[in-house]
This record gives sequence, C-alpha cells and structure tokens, in this order.
Amino acid sequence: MESHDPGRPSKKSQVSAKNTGGATPHDPGRTTYVYEFADFRLDPEATPAYRLLLNGQPHKIQDKTFTLLRVLVENHERELSNEELIGYVWKDEPAARANPASYAKRLHTQVRLLRKRVSGLIMAKKGGGCYYLNAPVNVIPRRQTPPPPPVPDLGFEQWVVHSRESRGIKLFLCAGVALSLLYSAAYFWHPPLLDPLFGIAIGRALSLIQLGIIIVALCVSFWVFDRRVKDFPASPEADAELMRISGYTDWDKWGRAKAGARSSLKRFSRYWKLLLVAWVCLYLLLSLPTSEASAPQAANDLRIPEWARSIASTVCNNCNSWMIALCFVVLDHPTVIRRRGPSAGRTQPDSDNPTGRHDADNGQETSLARLSRRILVGGLFAVILFAAIEFLLVAPAHTNLFGPSWKPEVVFGPSWAPGNVLWAADFFSGIVGAVTLALFVGRIQSKFLGPSTWLPLAFFFYAAIQSLYLAIKTDAHWTPSWGPAMIEMALILKCLLYLYVAWLFKSGRLLFYLVKVRTVYERVNIDWHDFLAHLNRER
Repeated sequence: MESHDPGRPSKKSQVSAKNTGGATPHDPGRTTYVYEFADFRLDPEATPAYRLLLNGQPHKIQDKTFTLLRVLVENHERELSNEELIGYVWKDEPAARANPASYAKRLHTQVRLLRKRVSGLIMAKKGGGCYYLNAPVNVIPRRQTPPPPPVPDLGFEQWVVHSRESRGIKLFLCAGVALSLLYSAAYFWHPPLLDPLFGIAIGRALSLIQLGIIIVALCVSFWVFDRRVKDFPASPEADAELMRISGYTDWDKWGRAKAGARSSLKRFSRYWKLLLVAWVCLYLLLSLPTSEASAPQAANDLRIPEWARSIASTVCNNCNSWMIALCFVVLDHPTVIRRRGPSAGRTQPDSDNPTGRHDADNGQETSLARLSRRILVGGLFAVILFAAIEFLLVAPAHTNLFGPSWKPEVVFGPSWAPGNVLWAADFFSGIVGAVTLALFVGRIQSKFLGPSTWLPLAFFFYAAIQSLYLAIKTDAHWTPSWGPAMIEMALILKCLLYLYVAWLFKSGRLLFYLVKVRTVYERVNIDWHDFLAHLNRER
C-alpha cells in the first residue's frame, strides 16, 4: 500500500469530496459521511449507542477505541503510522504531541481492544509501525439538511427593551418602580403633599408598594424560571453539534454534563424563589406599624415593638444572605477543579480505562448536592443561633422574660445596652450580606454570562447599599429624608437583578455557562501545569 502525507486526502477522496460539497472523509473534523465495511456501519454523528452497528444492531465500543476505528475507516485507502494514529486519537493531550513514543503502549492496547470488536479487519504492516483497515469501505454521503435560521442573540438590554418574552412582568416591574419612585420624590420635595392622601409614614407606604411588587415577582417566578426556558435539543444531530461547541469529546461525559446542568438550573431556581420569599418577609415587616420601645402598649394594640421588628428584619436579611450564598455555590461549583498534584487529571491506564484519562466530571452532581446540603443545614443553624443570641440580649430589657434581675447592660456593662446590641447585629448582618452579594456578583461577571460592564457595577452598588442604609438608619438627621431614598434604590436594583436572572434562564446563557465553563477551567488547569513544567525545566 502507498503511504503519503496524512494531511492530504487521496485523489479518489478528492473526487468524492468535489461531488459532495467539499468535505472529505479523511477530514478528522466534523464529517457528513456514513461508512459501511464488512458487516459494520459507522456513523460518527450518531449517539453513542448507535454510532457502530453490526448487522443492523448496536455494537458497544469504548470512546477511544471508536476514535481509533473512525480514523482507520476514514483513511481506509492507506496505512497509518503509529505517530499518525497517536496524533489523531490523543490530539487533545499536549504530551502526546510532544512525545508520541510514550503513548505507543496505549495505542497497542487500543488496537488489541479494537481487534476484539472488529475481528480480522485491523491489519499491521510487516515489520510493524503501521496499521490499516483490511476491508473495502462504502462511503455514503449523509443527506444535507439546510442550516436552521439564525437566532438573534439579544443581550440583556435588548431583551428587556425589544423582546416580547416575559413582557408582562417587565412592564409590571417598571410600573411599580415608577410609582414607588414618584412617591419617594414627592415626599422628598414636598412631604405634606402626601399626608392627606395616605396618612401613613413614608417608610410604611414605600414598604407596602414594594411588598406588592415583590409578591407579584415571586408568583410570576414559577412561570418565568420553570416554563419555556432553554433546554438541550432532542435531535441527535443538534445534540452532537452542541457537544462539539461545548468542548466535549466523550459522550458519557457530555451526558453527565447535561444532567448536571439541568439539576443546577433547578437548584438555582429553587434558591432564587426562596430569596424572593425572604424579600417578601422583609418588606412585610417594614410595612407593619410599630410602637416605641418605651411606650406602654394596650391589650388591643396590634402594633409590634420596634425592637422585635428589628430582630425579625435581621433574621430576614440573614436569610437573604443565606440564599444568595446558595446561588453563588451553584454558579461557582463548575469552576472548582480539584487537583491533588502535578499528575492530577490523569490516571494510570487499566483494562477499563485504557486511555489513562481522569474523568473530572465524575461525581460532580453528587458533590454539588453534598455542598448545598451542608450550606442549607449550616445556614439554618447560623440564622437560628444569631436570632436567639440577639433575642436573649435585647428582650430582657423590654420584658420580664427572665425576671427583673437579668439585664445585659447590668450583667455585662453599659456597652451591652439593647440599642447597641441591635446596632451591632444590624452591622454584622449587613457586612455578611454585602460580602455574599459581592461574591455572587463577582461570579456573574463571567463573560460566559454576558453582562455589560455597567451591570456588575450596579450590583456592586447594591451590595454597598446595605452598609449605607445602616449608617443612615442610625443617624436621626439623615433617616427621615435619605432612608426612603436608600429603600428606593434597593428596590430598583432588586428588580434589575431579577430581570437579569430571568434573562439568564430565558436566553440559555445560564445553561451554556454550566456546561461550558468546566471544560474551560479543566483546560486552563492542564495547560498551566504543562506550562509550569516547561517553565521550570533546566536549560
């Protein structure tokens, strides 16, 4: 047999390519051909169960073994050397390109496995060093289908303004924010104007308006985040193309990645709805009438003490931070690639794993479920413990729960007065909330999620608002005017964050992120260790 440059197809293949639109069966990339030889039929674009048929029935074969068979079938008119086969089969491994001789044993293992699957068809040239397929191959062009119509890639801004998708909730949020903003502006510039109309404090009025907005957003979330969201296609051809675009070459690994992405979407949706529940509880507390701590309450007085509302608001704010942390874990988990040393990411070859590749996705979903469970349990314990400590330090000053002798400011000193404890609890809760939100915003800055530059900056400002509101809340001079302004800005940024998350679900960006980012981080880790090994090599 004649041997020639592996990068150049034979004359017969060039003629076949000319008649079928330019693709050649020797091209190791995306093929549009089906191959028949002996009693076998090889379809590179079929699903793993049907990519190799024997007498019309599925014939099981390992991924690397199938890759070797595909290379030999596509290059059936010539012999292929060991170096060529190693370059084709292990093309994604830099070590194979740098030192192909070290992969000779792996190649021989794959050839032995392949001969068991297609007995008598893989031949070696006398003297060794070359292999070829000993069977005539019938190359059948796949029927060409027209490409799907282009789908407009709407960024977040274009989706909010131009897309008809979820238009109802967009208009409602904009109308609610506008009403709340007008009310705040009217009160800020001319407070007496609103007193005859509503007769309630500006803080309560704003909280009632914002409570209605968040309740509607929570109810609509069951439609926005659970229905008509982007999902993986059922077509095998489209699924194979998505696998290639996402950077996967192993069908089993791709299947696990899709299952993990779907599960992560459900987790994120669940935690996001619980975050909205925490917002509803917070605005509900802010809208309730309160009584001063020193004022006596009648038996029929339905107002709650200010100190009790402060403790409950802190609990809601801690729950807010808790759910944000869980959403961050879902987004951050695909980027965590655990490596135990320079050789991590590769295992020793064996009979079940002759390629020696380490499956980094193995157990991914299990570890995410385990981590989420730990944060759920730990967060619940932390919220309850924080609320219990604050209650035990504040309630005795306003009630006789533990008797008249138990007063924290008497037992521990004047610095433990109820006002100081409430301020310290608000301060600590605000710092924790700002940190968790900053982590979340830092993760959604990823280019895979497509935010504009101004969007993360706005969300970082939302993280800073909690500290700003705490400073204003404790200053009697600023509270009447700037307190409602802070609440209003927080509502605007909450609605913006809500729309951004809705866009991530509806556009498919979040799905793309969950399946793509892990392969990128794996590649970066492998390239970094290879780079470091060559960087430290002695000259």
